[in-house]
Amino acid sequence: MNKAQGYRGWDLFLTDGRLTAHVIDQWPDTSLKVTAKEALKPGRWHHVLAVFDGARAGTDAIQLYVDTRKVDLEINNNNLGSNIVQNVALRLGGRSDDDVATDTLSSGKVFLQDLRIYDRALKPPEIAEWAELAWRAI
Repeated sequence: MNKAQGYRGWDLFLTDGRLTAHVIDQWPDTSLKVTAKEALKPGRWHHVLAVFDGARAGTDAIQLYVDTRKVDLEINNNNLGSNIVQNVALRLGGRSDDDVATDTLSSGKVFLQDLRIYDRALKPPEIAEWAELAWRAI
């Protein structure tokens, strides 16, 4: 996510323990923001997954999964723009320009074991297979 370009890009983070995702062209006018309705259970491992399909419009373009289950979402902002490509490096635990979000890896409250980024939207059977492999690794 590039702060200098109106927060263009994407992120995945926790808001009061609830999974939240942004996909942004320019914040807030041309952006998508969704938050899971339920918080993660603290003190245990979870598999979290955000699936973004740029061929779809609005909130149909994004789905969040926790432990292989698609979660119900609060729609916080639903006006996705056409350009989400940014020119800054991927950062774990923050955005560009040392902009550290709350409840991130740097807080000591969240730990990351396995990170995977795919160049396509995964289908539900692939999500279940991925989670099964990841559970074996714990």
